[in-house]
Amino acid sequence: MTDAENTTRQQLREAFHQCGLHRDLKPEPYADGEELSLQLTGIVPQIPCRAKVTVEKFIGGGFAGQVYKIRLDAIESEDGGETIDGLEPGRLYAMKILVPPSSFSVLFRDAIYKTAYQSDFAAQVDPNAMRSGSLWQLFIRRAASLEFGDEKCVVRPFAHFFDERLHACGELSEWVEGRTWHYEIDEDLFARWKGSPEALDSDNSPEYLEKKRFMKRFVAMLHQMGAPEFARQYEWWSMKSQPNVLKRLNDDEYDGLTAIDFRAGLALLFFLPMSPVDFRLIRDGIRRGHWVQFDRGNLTQLRYYVESHREAFEDLLPVLDELETADLAYRASQIDLTHHGLKPLTDARLRDSIRQGKIRAWRAKGQLDEDRAQTLETSPWLFGLLFFLSLIPFFGKVIRKTWGNAKYRKHVKQLVFSPSYLWRAMRASRIEALMKWQKKGRRNDAAILRLVDRPVAFWAQRIVLGLLPASWHRSVLEPSFLWGKIRDSVKYTWKFYKDSEFREQWFLGELEDGRKQGMLSQEDFEEISGRIKDQFIQKYLKSVAIHLMTLPVTQLVALVIAIYAYFAFADTWEQGIAYATSILVVFQVLPFSPGSLTRGFYVVYLMISERDFHNYKVACAVSFWHYIGYLGFPLQMVAHYPKLARFMGGRWSTKMVHVVPVFGERGGLLEHFVFDLFFNMPISLRKSYRTDKLKTVLGILATLALIVLAVVILYHFAAFAFGWLFGN
Repeated sequence: MTDAENTTRQQLREAFHQCGLHRDLKPEPYADGEELSLQLTGIVPQIPCRAKVTVEKFIGGGFAGQVYKIRLDAIESEDGGETIDGLEPGRLYAMKILVPPSSFSVLFRDAIYKTAYQSDFAAQVDPNAMRSGSLWQLFIRRAASLEFGDEKCVVRPFAHFFDERLHACGELSEWVEGRTWHYEIDEDLFARWKGSPEALDSDNSPEYLEKKRFMKRFVAMLHQMGAPEFARQYEWWSMKSQPNVLKRLNDDEYDGLTAIDFRAGLALLFFLPMSPVDFRLIRDGIRRGHWVQFDRGNLTQLRYYVESHREAFEDLLPVLDELETADLAYRASQIDLTHHGLKPLTDARLRDSIRQGKIRAWRAKGQLDEDRAQTLETSPWLFGLLFFLSLIPFFGKVIRKTWGNAKYRKHVKQLVFSPSYLWRAMRASRIEALMKWQKKGRRNDAAILRLVDRPVAFWAQRIVLGLLPASWHRSVLEPSFLWGKIRDSVKYTWKFYKDSEFREQWFLGELEDGRKQGMLSQEDFEEISGRIKDQFIQKYLKSVAIHLMTLPVTQLVALVIAIYAYFAFADTWEQGIAYATSILVVFQVLPFSPGSLTRGFYVVYLMISERDFHNYKVACAVSFWHYIGYLGFPLQMVAHYPKLARFMGGRWSTKMVHVVPVFGERGGLLEHFVFDLFFNMPISLRKSYRTDKLKTVLGILATLALIVLAVVILYHFAAFAFGWLFGN
């Protein structure tokens, strides 16, 4: 955020606190630069320490939690003795807090987990679950040193803690500066996809193949030591496991692949596979007697594995006993019908353990204060009543929190009996919503602050425009914002086209970003940037300008035709909406579009005006295609600048695929597949054509036929869906 945005945010926080409510501001992720004080507990040994850290960067978050890059500023032991080994002031570490930053992710994750285990997400609220996972990671790290020759191929955990603000457990671990992989030129793509031995032994995609082999060995090792559910984090065909392994950069001792994530986010239900590999995992889990899967390991098998390699695990033998204690306490705190069955009805000790686990979870989430938690610990019947009341949809949590938290109880009482307090609470809720609006850019800062005291205007916007994308919302109410975006876009595109120096600065910025992300080595960066005046690079930069200029062509043509169809062919507004929407959908899936045709004809113009067919033939063949036409000039440059072609193709594929939910994760398999599809496939087709023209042509024709068929089916499905929806 800018300084002005931070000032606005602080004003909103102050406005919330001025409401004088008996509840806190809803928690939000930590901001870059924020200073935190943590009460840490070491993994082995369990040394309690106080630490001060600074958030360097919010990395992101998924279903498991939110990850930060932090700097340790100071650490001291609570008893004045030694501090946690490996934690040194001034160094960078990774901090993961086991609650997602998105409210939707929290709801979805918790719903899946409660379906699986009938309990709250244990890693967030149960120190035993948190510690069990950390200790498992120590044994996995030691086993990996036997399998791969170095413990550093598994990230090292240092400490865990509980975050009072976010109501979740967290952990500190080693910060790994690394990359997922390079995007490599591969002319034998089809052989690699088939898994042929010659392709797997080739040098065409060494980083891709190295990671695939590493993860295969890693998964096999985890199964061997009794951790099959941890292995799910590294199953190749989950399609989202690849970012869990990074190739270290700038490490003098070890620059190999490193497994960095051992905290799963979503439980695997036997009736809800969420990736291709889940079908096999569900089958294997049922064979083991596990109808749901998350992070359960086989401690008997682990002990056998440790005893089989006793010399390597000598110092961890006492830790194995501790792991068994923590893991058994964690499992016994859950209802878990698929493992416990009806045993809680007959086993008083298990029933008491589940009760303690529930109380601990409610306490961690701020739904119980200390006094009420002690009351429930001594009154099983009262706990049972509260438990069954809390099962009431929507109201159960409110009932539990109202009874269990004195501060929240005052809040509810004031809401019911004090109109002025209710008005202040409504204002506070509005402020929290406006903080989200500011973060998403729905309004400018001045408008955000005005809406604090304008409830009618706020609710009118929220009801009418609240479901629109943030930029649309702002454009409707701030024409100057829309006009500014259009003006800046036109000025930027025109300057990009006319000003060669401006294009070169943009290009150097892209190269620098690629170097920082590990997509380019320092040598590659220096080599490419040193040849920026080369005619091929200059032609490529000019082609980027043409691409930018043709981007809005398809959307404008589609919009004009859709509006024309709405008024010319429809008898009712429902028919008009159906026609217009169908046209917009078809324009998005056509293999050719007005924009791509414009781009393609520009390349033809260059070929004719410069009388140069050879240096434009590939660009000409690709530029006419919708979506992938941007790759025409990168593909054309393969022969002259393979490293640059690889880099620009990789940048394009990563940006394109990230709009896909879950599987569009950075560094995931889908990202690499898109790069292969739009970059390595044309190169491989060219090589295949040279060796077997007929087979290649037939394969291309068959693929195009399937694409056309898919487009036709999609069009008819869209027409049918809208016709059914509007009663036509």
